[in-house]
Amino acid sequence: MKKILTLAAFAAFAASCADKNLCIVKGVLPDDMEGTYAYLCDTEDFSDVIDSVKIDNGRFTFKCSAEIPEELVLRGPMTSNGEDKFFQMIFIEPGVVTADIETGYSSGTPSNEAYAIFMKRQNEGFDRLQAAETLEQRQAIISESEENARAMMEQNGDNLFGVSMLQILNYKMSASEVVQALDAFPEAVRKSRMATRMRAKAESQLATEPGSPYIDIVLPDTGGNALSLSSVVGNPDNKYVLLDFWATWCGPCMGEVPHLKEAYAKYHGKGFEIYGVSLDGSEDAWRSGVKEHGMNWLHVLQPRKGRMEAVEAYGVESIPSNFLIDTATGLIVAKNLRGEALGAKIAELID
Repeated sequence: MKKILTLAAFAAFAASCADKNLCIVKGVLPDDMEGTYAYLCDTEDFSDVIDSVKIDNGRFTFKCSAEIPEELVLRGPMTSNGEDKFFQMIFIEPGVVTADIETGYSSGTPSNEAYAIFMKRQNEGFDRLQAAETLEQRQAIISESEENARAMMEQNGDNLFGVSMLQILNYKMSASEVVQALDAFPEAVRKSRMATRMRAKAESQLATEPGSPYIDIVLPDTGGNALSLSSVVGNPDNKYVLLDFWATWCGPCMGEVPHLKEAYAKYHGKGFEIYGVSLDGSEDAWRSGVKEHGMNWLHVLQPRKGRMEAVEAYGVESIPSNFLIDTATGLIVAKNLRGEALGAKIAELID
């Protein structure tokens, strides 16, 4: 009898642990969706279906493991125009989540409740921004929005929504500050895909700070041939190589082109080279842009399908981004040189 009781107690304990990490997502839908499906999808690729359930009696229910919390997209069936009948962000974490299809927000767990509050505030701020009449008013509203995000990150330091706020704010933080902020979250939250991706990017940025050795990348040039960064750095004619991430569709990138051309014309003969990495989705647009703007340095294209390894290696979050490499040491000596700062730095090093 004692053994039976022990086994029963163990089973009850195991069941309680399982329930503790269970997330139930439910919702009520209009009658015209009866017999169709609801989907949970990846946030980076909406076509990547994680789970699906049939809509029955106007309702759907997902049962998900939430041992490690995740942010997913809740999608409905397509209309005749190819649009989703419903689409909303949802946090998978322990508890019961009720998806409100009409408002597009969910309730029932800390991250989902906080997300709804945040988005309502953001939408109100956006309406005020559109109505603002002066630059000072717009700047005040933007600052208020950032403060709201910061306050909500601090209030949600124990759940995944707090990490999503960190993702919004990290453009103003150093890589080391991002890692430190991530370390403050509970272990389960730190293991989420959102947190691990953010940490990987921050650690890549730390690894490419000035004073760090450059990381080799190999990408196809305009002729379709593989061109490695190491072959350019290893060219004895080159003293300094600028690794430049850009795209033709990026306005600020194209605004940097005159400064790049000026520095290249003045210092290429003295050992300055540029290895431009385009993030264009169109090869034709890339080649045309290079030719049209007279960008007569080395160019390669980062494919947009699959992993963007060059972007990941250097922790690039936005473009333009650049890294100046000293070929004699293989070390990065400066990064994100914009405008006249590029020519000034090259002059300091070469002249």
